[in-house]
Amino acid sequence: MFEIAICDDDREFIDYIKSVFNYWGMNDSNSKFYEYSSGEKLLSDIEKKSALDVLVLDIQMGGIDGNEAAVRFRKNFPNTTLVFCSGIFQPTPEMFKVYPYRFILKQLSDEKIKAEFEEVVNY
Repeated sequence: MFEIAICDDDREFIDYIKSVFNYWGMNDSNSKFYEYSSGEKLLSDIEKKSALDVLVLDIQMGGIDGNEAAVRFRKNFPNTTLVFCSGIFQPTPEMFKVYPYRFILKQLSDEKIKAEFEEVVNY
């Protein structure tokens, strides 16, 4: 069973990312999805988790942003595949300190996002 967390303040984007995972065969029969609308909700809930396989994390959110959430997340989950997704921010040197696997811009075409997530699923 794969455990996948998606943290984004845009509900439609969370649904979209779930559909991309479903496209590559990651569905409710073999995966468990956790959805968070803020960095605070992600961080408060992950304390209850023993492992996560993938975290898809938005950068720009109110309160605790994706950068800060990623730093705190990595302390407990050093081996989780981290994927940053953003419509605005570009990668910064600070972001690489948390060892993201990918940085995906939300405005990429559906085809390109699916191709990026194919690699995430295969990884």
